[in-house]
Amino acid sequence: PDQALAVAFWNALLDAGLYLNLALPPATPTRAPLLRSSVSARHTHEQIDFALDVFASLGREFGLQPAARSAAAVA
Repeated sequence: PDQALAVAFWNALLDAGLYLNLALPPATPTRAPLLRSSVSARHTHEQIDFALDVFASLGREFGLQPAARSAAAVA
């Protein structure tokens, strides 16, 4: 939602071993910070799973994603 949080999240991604490009306003179409990723056919399933796990974990840590629900809570 803001530049300070985007930079902190981006740095946490780097610390976790995941690199993405950080784009900050005015270089973004909506004037909001963006993280841009590139995925190719050369990425393995393990690499994609790693990236998704890092995003999910840090998203929860930064309050950007709700905590995971258990299967019992969904049923």
